[in-house]
Amino acid sequence: MIGFIGTGNMGSAMAISLLNQGYKLIVHDLNKPSAKELIQHGAKWAESPKELASKSTIICSMLPSEIETEKVIYDSDGILEGINPNTIYIDHTTNSPEFIKKVGESIAEKKSFMIDAPVMGDRQSIQEGILTFYVGGEFEIFKKIENILYAIGNEVVFVGELGSASVTKISLNALTMGIDLLATECFTLAVKSGVNLNKLLDAVDKAKTALKKLLGFAFGEGGLMDIVLAPVSKAINYVRGLFGFTDPEGEEFDLSASIRESFSKIFDYFGKILDIDVAKIVGAIPGATRILKAIGVIDKSDEEK
Repeated sequence: MIGFIGTGNMGSAMAISLLNQGYKLIVHDLNKPSAKELIQHGAKWAESPKELASKSTIICSMLPSEIETEKVIYDSDGILEGINPNTIYIDHTTNSPEFIKKVGESIAEKKSFMIDAPVMGDRQSIQEGILTFYVGGEFEIFKKIENILYAIGNEVVFVGELGSASVTKISLNALTMGIDLLATECFTLAVKSGVNLNKLLDAVDKAKTALKKLLGFAFGEGGLMDIVLAPVSKAINYVRGLFGFTDPEGEEFDLSASIRESFSKIFDYFGKILDIDVAKIVGAIPGATRILKAIGVIDKSDEEK
């Protein structure tokens, strides 16, 4: 039985996906009406996190913030009061890595395990089956719940020890917000200088060839980013080796590849906002097509066009 705590905007969509894949659920939320649809689809209701934990072998939580998560874990009717040994607790909330590690220690004291698995996406993404999980924790425990994550999303990326996923998510949030601010400043500069916004967007659309060459030089395999960041990747791998942070599958960390993949997703995001087919622009960059196909931005039919 999977317990799911937090049946709001994101949590309810994630839980529905699990029900649709045949998993049995027991759910809880401070606002019981938010779980009405889940209960109608066969989920059972728990009156408290404690009751839910006592009846679950795997517990998931998707909550607004660290404040709600702490109450769910540590209150007198919280998870710790009802959790059984060998239970796996998966937190999808974007919490601080320090808090994640604190909770992980408390869960371990109950002879159970914790995984942090924040998501990149929104409710519509979940409904379309397009959602990315960043996962931190013990690799062996991750493998036990990997299929559950794939029942909700299409990308599951194991990034390291407990708390690493939260760091990854926060870093990507900062990157996305930085790009948002940069785009806003650039468009504001142009409009305040007298350029018509519609004409500006048309100019961006018409700049595909120049953008393709620029992005290919900067982000394509063997391009400027690979040259600049190769020494950084080596340094990161050296430090990871000193502290024993090795990849379970033996792969070395590639900073430029990680950034390239993140930018591919961001380009798609801005393409939707500006109504521009950025996927095709980036897809023409050497090495980027594989990434875009992997994250579902383009498929073979798009590539052939």
